[in-house]
This record gives sequence, C-alpha cells and structure tokens, in this order.
Amino acid sequence: MHSLRFFVIIVLLCSGSQAIAQFKHIKKTFLVEDHTLNIKNEGFESPETCYFGGGDGYITGKKGDGGTPPYALVWTDGVGNVIANDVEEIYNLVAGDYTLTVTDNAGCSKAQTYSVGYNCPYTCSGSILTENIVDTGCGVNSGSFDASFTGVGPYLYTLTRGNKYTDTETTVTSGSFSGSSVNNTFSGLISGSYYLTLYDQGTLCSHYASVEIASTDFRFLTGLHAVNSSNCVFPDGKVTFDINDVTFPHNFEIKWRIQGGSETTFTTTSTAVSLDNLNTGYYYVQVTDIDNPSCIIAESISVGTNANLSVVVDNITSVTSCSSPNGAASITVSGGSGNYAYFWNGPGSPDPVGEDISNLKAGFYSLFVLDNSSGCTNFSSVNSVTIPNATVEPGVTIIKSNNTSCSGLFNGFIQLTPTSATPGPFQIYWYDDANNLINNGPILNFINGGSYGYSVRDLSTGCVRERIFSGLIDITDASTPAVTLSGVETSQTSCSAPPNGAIDITVTTGSSYSVSWTSNVGFTSTSEDISFLQNGIYTVDVAVACSGANTPPTITSTAVPGTYTFNEVIVDNTISITDPDNTDLSSATVIISSGHQPLEDVLGIVNQNGITGSFDGPSGVLTLSGTSSVANYQTAMRSVAYYNIAGNKSQGVRTFSCTVFDGSGNSNTSTNTINVINQPPVLSPITSNALHVKDDLFINNGITISDADNTFLVSASVSITGGLQTAEDRLLFTDQVGVSGSYDTSTGILSLTGASSIPNYQTALRSVTYKNLIPASSSTVTRTIKILVQGVYNTSNASTTNIIFNQVPSVSVTSYKANSGEILVIPISSVISDPENNLDLTTLQIHSARGAATSVMASNISVDYSTVAEFEGTDQLSITGCDMGGKCTAGSLSIEVFGELMVYNGISPNGDGLNEYFRIQSLPSESRVEIFNRWGDKVFDMSGYDNNDHLKRFEGRNDSGKELGSGTYFYRIHIRDGRELKGYLQLRR
Repeated sequence: MHSLRFFVIIVLLCSGSQAIAQFKHIKKTFLVEDHTLNIKNEGFESPETCYFGGGDGYITGKKGDGGTPPYALVWTDGVGNVIANDVEEIYNLVAGDYTLTVTDNAGCSKAQTYSVGYNCPYTCSGSILTENIVDTGCGVNSGSFDASFTGVGPYLYTLTRGNKYTDTETTVTSGSFSGSSVNNTFSGLISGSYYLTLYDQGTLCSHYASVEIASTDFRFLTGLHAVNSSNCVFPDGKVTFDINDVTFPHNFEIKWRIQGGSETTFTTTSTAVSLDNLNTGYYYVQVTDIDNPSCIIAESISVGTNANLSVVVDNITSVTSCSSPNGAASITVSGGSGNYAYFWNGPGSPDPVGEDISNLKAGFYSLFVLDNSSGCTNFSSVNSVTIPNATVEPGVTIIKSNNTSCSGLFNGFIQLTPTSATPGPFQIYWYDDANNLINNGPILNFINGGSYGYSVRDLSTGCVRERIFSGLIDITDASTPAVTLSGVETSQTSCSAPPNGAIDITVTTGSSYSVSWTSNVGFTSTSEDISFLQNGIYTVDVAVACSGANTPPTITSTAVPGTYTFNEVIVDNTISITDPDNTDLSSATVIISSGHQPLEDVLGIVNQNGITGSFDGPSGVLTLSGTSSVANYQTAMRSVAYYNIAGNKSQGVRTFSCTVFDGSGNSNTSTNTINVINQPPVLSPITSNALHVKDDLFINNGITISDADNTFLVSASVSITGGLQTAEDRLLFTDQVGVSGSYDTSTGILSLTGASSIPNYQTALRSVTYKNLIPASSSTVTRTIKILVQGVYNTSNASTTNIIFNQVPSVSVTSYKANSGEILVIPISSVISDPENNLDLTTLQIHSARGAATSVMASNISVDYSTVAEFEGTDQLSITGCDMGGKCTAGSLSIEVFGELMVYNGISPNGDGLNEYFRIQSLPSESRVEIFNRWGDKVFDMSGYDNNDHLKRFEGRNDSGKELGSGTYFYRIHIRDGRELKGYLQLRR
C-alpha cells in the first residue's frame, strides 16, 4: 500500500466588517494503485545461435502478476500456433516472435509479445598452417611458402610485406578462395617479413599467420641485445648485434632511430655493431649491404632504464571555494635532464599542465613525468597527489515559532541567521515540503504548520547549505480546534467495470467539518469515504470550522515612496490600525523585506507608552513589544524612522513591511519604500580658463572634490571635448596612490582608474597637464577639457576648462606723417596688437626703406629723419616681432615726410662735382619735372623725379641722352598734390 501525503492549510477570510464562519483546511493526497492483471518479467529472451545447429533460443521468467490468482498461461508462435501451456519458460526456439497470454481466475486476460533474435558468434578457432618456406637471395623474387586452412568458407585473403624499420606494411597480393579448405602456394617473393590475413566469410572470423623469407646471402641480425640506461642525466643505454653476411667484402650502411625521433646513419666494415649512449625508448635499426644495396635487414628493439626521476611534493593547497576551484599543488622533479613533460589527470576538464598546478577541484590527481631528453619517468616515485576538500557549508542559527492562528493570517515564524567564518553576504531561499520556492531573505513569517526547507549560499565562497529534501524545519499547527486526518487506500484489482478501488479516511476534531475530493482522473466527491475508484491520485480537502475565531487587526496606509539622503526618514507616517475585537495589541514588526544592507540600515523608535523597540541588524527586523492600546501602537508605528550609518551607503530601494499582532492573529502587511540616494561627487570650479603659451599647462591645479557620503572614488576622466587636435594634443598624468591613468590619442580621453580616496583623486586631477607637441605651429582653436569623477554609484558634475591658445600678434596697416629732418615717435600699441598682451619687445626689428635711423624705447618706436638728407616723400617702415610664445608677425606702415620745397635754378654739368644736376630740395615723391628750350620745345620729361637717382634727374641731357648747350631753359614741376611750379633754369658748361 503506497500513498503520497502533504499538508496545506489555507484560510477563508472575513468579508466586509461583519465576521462570517472561518475554517482551516487540511489537505491530504492518496494513491490508488493499479493491481489489475499484469505480466511480470523477471527473466530474459536468449537468441538462437549456431552452436548446436540452431533452435536453441529460449524465453524465461514470464508470469502473471496482480488480478486474481491462479493464472492460466498460453504460449503461441508468430502464426498463432499454441506451443506451450502453463509454463513460465519455453526452450528450443528458433528466431521469431512469441506471445504469452495470461488469464487470471476472474477471467481477466493480458498478452505480451517477445522476440527471439539470431546470433552466431563463432569462436574463431583454428590457425593457418605455413610450411615449405623457400628463402631467396638479395633482390631475387624466388622465395615462396605454402599456406593451408580448413573452416567454413568462402575466404578473402591479403598478403602484406612488413618494413620493420619504418614500421609499415605494403600489400603484396589479395584475393579470394572458394570452398571450405585453403591450400595455396605464395611465390615470387623477395626476402622479408610477410603477414597473411584470411577472412572466413562463413564464420565471420579472421585468421592470421606470419612468415619470414630470409636472404640466403645476407640473412639476419644475430645477438640483437639491449642494455638499459643506468641514469637519467647522461643516458648510457646500448643496442648490440651481429650482421650475418656470407658475402664479402663487408661494407655496411647502418641507419637507426628512436621512435618519434630523428635518424642517424653511419657506415662500418665490421659485422659486430654497437649503438651507445642511448636514451630510454623504442629503436628501429636497418642494415644495408653497400656492395649489394638490395640486401637490407631491419629490426626493432626496446631500451629501458634502471633509473627513475624523483618527484617531491612541495605543497598541497586545499580547496576552500565552492564557486571557483582554488586547490593547488607544487612539485619538484630531480634526477633528470631538467627538460620534463608533465601529464596530470584528475577531476574536472581540461587536465592541468605544468610542474605547479592551480585552480584545482578537490580529488585524486595522477601524475606522469617524462624526461624529454633521457626518456626516464617517475614510475617508481611519487605519481599522484590528493587535493583535500576544505570547503565548509555555512552554519545557521534558527529561531522559530509555531502557528497558533486558525484563521486570518497565520503567525508561524522562522528566522534564520547564517553563521560562517566569512562575513558573507548570504543568499537565502525558502521552500515548502513539496520543494516549491516560496520566499527569500532571512525571515519566513505568516506561515502555517508544516515542514519548510531552506538553502543558504555564502556569496563570498559559493558554498551552500541546502536542506530541501531532508533536515527540514517543522512548524507545528497549534491552532484550535485540533485536527487529525488519516486514511487507507484499496488498490484497483478488477479488469472490468466498475473499478473497485477505494479510500477510507478518518477525521478527528472537536468541530464541524466538510470534505471535498479531487483527482487527476477527473473524479470529484463530497463524501467522506469514496469507492469504485480507478487507479489514480486523489486529494481530500477537509474544511474545519474554527472555534472562537479571532478577527485579526487591519493595517492600512496611504504613504508614498520616500527618499533618503542624509537625515533620518519616517518609514510611514500614514499608517492606520484597527481591530474590531481587541482594544490592545501585543507586538508589531517592521521588516526591511527587500534591499536590506545589514551593515548600513537601521530602524528605530523612541520607546513610548509601554512599547519598546529592538532592531536586529543582520535580519533587518525591528520588533515592537509590550501590551498597549491600538492608538498607541498606531502612534509608535508612525514614528518608526530609517537611518543609514554607512560612510559609503549602498544606493537602492529599501522595502519596508509592517505588521501588528493582537495576541491571537497577525494583521495584513502594509508596505512602503524608501529610495536611498548616494549623493554624487561635486567638482569645483565648474568652469575656468587657461592660457597655453608654449610650455606644458596644468589643466586645473586648483580643482576640489567633495562627496557628502562617500570617502573614495572608483574612476575619473579628463576629456578634450572640443577642438581636439589628435596630432598635437596630449594629456599627461603621473600615477598616484591607487590611481593609474592611460591616454587615448584618438579620442582625447585620459582615463583614471582604481578605487582610491577622494584626496588621492584630487591630487591626481590637479597633476594633469596639457602638452602640445608642436607649440610653435599649433592650432589656435580653443580646447574644451571636461573633468568627471565616478563614485560608487554616481557620476559627478563636470568641471570644464577652456584652454585658450596664444594668438599671433598683428601689425596694423596705417600711415603716419612726419617733417623732414625730425624724429617721429610712434606708440608700439598703435602699431602691433597682441590678444594675450605678451609681446616680447626684445624681438622687435624696425627698418626704414629710406634709411632713417630707428630704435625701440620703452613702449615707443622712434624714426629719425635727420639722418636722411633733405628727404621728402613716402617712407616704408617694415616691422617684425614675436610674443612670449614664439608666435611672430611682420608688416609695414607708410610715413609721409614733408619738407620746404626749394628749386636750385642753375646747373653746370661739367664734371667738377658742383651743381652737376637740377636739384629740387624736398621734392615729394612721384612728382613730374618737364624742361623746355627757349623755343618751347620739351627736352626733358621725368615722372617720379628723384634727386638721388642719376637716371631720374636732369643732368643737362635731353631724353635721348644728348648733351644740351648752355643757355636759358624753362622748367615746369607737377607735384602730386596738384601744385605746379614754373621758372627759368640756367645751364652753363
């Protein structure tokens, strides 16, 4: 008799303000099993074989079960012929299908078909007989041998020739033989090792034979012998052999190699050969007669070692983490060349590699060490380690309270406090006795009687304490009235309608009750005992009327979510509490039901009116206790305050669940939330400007960082957000305590990382400098640089610095006037402008096109025209200069020089150096001079007349360069301002 049982107690609540009948419910599940007729299989089916000519299959262990004994058994073959009666085993069967029909004493029948297969696994006995082996000379294909075999046939065969040096085979011939016997001569063979494979298609067996066809004149290696190496550092293994050669002279080529290694070749005239200083390994040797290259002998042999590597285990580290394996082992290998390969095998995948291995799971690890140079191993030394499992599941402390409430909210309670060597944090889940997840967190309250499972995960180690299938916590239903429920199932045995399953239950209680049945086969009933049931799962729900039912208090709220920054915040000042049948309450709880931070969150009240508060930090539960009026509890609950004691408080929403208890039942739960805000860091100044001249420039060496609720930062960034020139801009930084930086030239972002204190980050940001790689020719676009810092939760405001670049000075294009022979003083500020006002006066260079002396004094430019004889006209003053940043400018300005115009009206161009030309003192530039003879003919015309240029002045020659005779001439002078002078000119030679 089997049953599935679990209890679920639920409550029908009151409707409106008037109490109605209340019930507690007990559920129990029963299993009505199927005990109708069945065929029980306790044996097996054996196939027909070919050992005894067939017909040796059998079926055993098939019989009736269930129903009403005794049973009648009938066996039939595949075509319906009855082959046996009332036996559980049948023999001498050929392959095919067989049906067993079982009929019980009540006339119920059931049939089942079984298959007998065919299997003919011959034992593959017998061997190939090889005889009449004929050897042959080197390179001559006159060798042969006879092969014979008797089996079932027909046959397939393959003859191959082996190469012992290359460890390969080559097919010589293949084919087939008919009949049950084979008798064949294989001829035309050269010397060598031959392998014959004969496959009997009748028995599915393969048979093998090997034959050695020797060379008649170069037969084989004799005395082939290996000597083990005696150590692993300087291998001294040896292979010796004699060459059986009946021909002369003796000239041999010896090739040898270790398996997987390179080949060595040498020649010798001796028939006795020794290969010395060999490592441990498998060797291949080939001897060729140089005088007759078709004569080749090959053999293979193994060289061992009498020495082994030594392995010492230096350290074993136990596994302490359940989330990521952290076991380790370190070893030291000695006694060999030092060139080792390590092969570990143990739990987990992939296998670890190396001398020292880590990140291991607990368990047994085998070790194989190979000396790659000598071939030695650790065979006789340490060849395994065991990594202990030192993980520890979290411990727990459990406080529980049984349920005493028949209706309304249940008041059963479990509080679980993890105890562990680590501070956690811990993840806690709760399960009902059907293994369904029902809650999380350290508190499971408002529960009825039953068994509750839990799991506690230490998130710092990954270790789990799980009590879901066993070790459950039992909460007793101590409410009244007491109820017990039991029952007995009767299995279904009838194969005809109606079914005859039944369930008889017994309900023991001092109160009235009702019964309701449901099932997985669609059955429902309100009868206490039920019958005529088919097999299935049946659940009864017994509703028992509560006696003296208490109406629990009710708690309501109109609160809106709150926000916490610095000062304490009332959890809910809108709570209202009512209780229709109690004037006093005995206790209340306020639980931080989600988002709880045990090391930060605090709930508290001011003790009042006989009500005292006690807060448990790890669980987040504030318990108010003491009998007092409903009104007093309402006042107390409205005064509950939340406060965060952490310097670096965890940002996020906290949910608060409030409940009151009247001594018999808990109220409903009222919830509210408070969003805990972690204030962002603050940077100042918000904006600033800096001038870049040519040297590296601090971005903001006066920046300050403040944070109202954090003492450290996790990162910062300094970004060129405007005007970035990737080819020239760089941000430089020197790593500080706990802060490191890297600059990305493509984005212009300097990233600072590392959790460190606010003073360390402030020092770090104050040290950031801007560098321009080409200051003399840099772009003058203003660079905008933004600084941000990142706290644990928030990003600061931006502090922006605008780097203004040194601009090129400019020369004003203007003109000045001066009198001939005077000193003109020009203020520098009226000539050269510099936006940053950092002009370097020492770089100024002034040059007069007319040769006037120039100088720079204080803040003025001086031009002395007394050094230019009788000059009148326009002078061009060229100016160049640079500022402190090396930015230079050049320009010019014009100076109009005025003097007293005087015409000297006599010339004597006779070469005595006196009065050689027509001199016009203080003649303005660009003036035109015309000269006429006494008949009015123009003999000279010059625009831009210049006393100092013999090509532009009158020296007694006409425009064609011909000398004019002495006499009186007439001149006319056209000045550019419109004036005109006329007069007579005397020319004397």
